[in-house]
Amino acid sequence: MSIAENVAKIRQDICQAAQLAGRDPKEILLCAATKMNDASAVRQAIAAGVGSKINCLLGGKTDRLHGEPLELQQAVVRTISDGVYVKKNPMGAGGIAKLGPTVLLQVSNVSIVVTGSRRQVLDDAPYRIVGIDWQDIKDTPQKYEITLKVYYPQIKYPVTADVTIRRRQQFRFAPGTELTFSYGNVKKKVKIDKNGLLTLHGIRFDSKAPVKLTIWK
Repeated sequence: MSIAENVAKIRQDICQAAQLAGRDPKEILLCAATKMNDASAVRQAIAAGVGSKINCLLGGKTDRLHGEPLELQQAVVRTISDGVYVKKNPMGAGGIAKLGPTVLLQVSNVSIVVTGSRRQVLDDAPYRIVGIDWQDIKDTPQKYEITLKVYYPQIKYPVTADVTIRRRQQFRFAPGTELTFSYGNVKKKVKIDKNGLLTLHGIRFDSKAPVKLTIWK
């Protein structure tokens, strides 16, 4: 079964489950995520820095048992982390674990978490440490909320970043539509560009503390 066929089957299951629960299937967000170990790609991303674009061969360097390397073109380095996290799963909850340097790469609308070392992961730690937390995402026809953070030991705060909001399933508007967004004490206007992209410019991070972005019509 191909990826497209698998996605179609999952969407069908979501529709059936939503109907049984008396919910609108459009309210349910389908996310795809993957974690990969590739120390050389991580080093390349760190050297380039957050916001930079890199070309690299990802994975497939240990053996050929799991397929050939993926050729990434113009992958955006979204987040860099030291890979240290607190375990949340029942096995060792509260303990400290280390994945090694970890980066979040984005190619089109696909996000890829790449770690610097091979470790067994029993919870959503690889995603949390690079700022991905699906529980923090609110995607409705009139409002979108997401929590982001920028953290790496060598970063000197404050830093600013341009954030393009992707994977919007319900919060969609035509090019040229004016929206409002806020974070902290900041409130600004923004327009959907001609390609339908929603980019928030100059988001300021004063520390490694998460920043909650809220966008509405």
